[in-house]
Amino acid sequence: MCLALYGDAPRLAGGAATDEVPDPSGDTIKARDSRAILRRGAAQGWAEVRFTARDGQDYIARWQARRARDKADGRLQNVSRSLPRTADGQTLASQLSAVNEMIVTLTGFH
Repeated sequence: MCLALYGDAPRLAGGAATDEVPDPSGDTIKARDSRAILRRGAAQGWAEVRFTARDGQDYIARWQARRARDKADGRLQNVSRSLPRTADGQTLASQLSAVNEMIVTLTGFH
């Protein structure tokens, strides 16, 4: 739920900001990077939560990570996020910072 709404998860905050973990692509990534949650052997992963906002409308918050060419050993690509309204399918935000701002506006939670 936290990953879909905020692009972060409590378990990622445990290490130091400089800690790195190996990645199947041969690179290393920061332990606090949300893409580190992608399990080994997975070419992509996502988290999604449907919620009713303060305005009474339903929305879907989505976080997605994927590897290059959708291969299990591909390099990690940038995270993508989206926030569509379920009533009409209109995507209100798809840039990371814009999704974060809209989530705060819609839920009242930081």
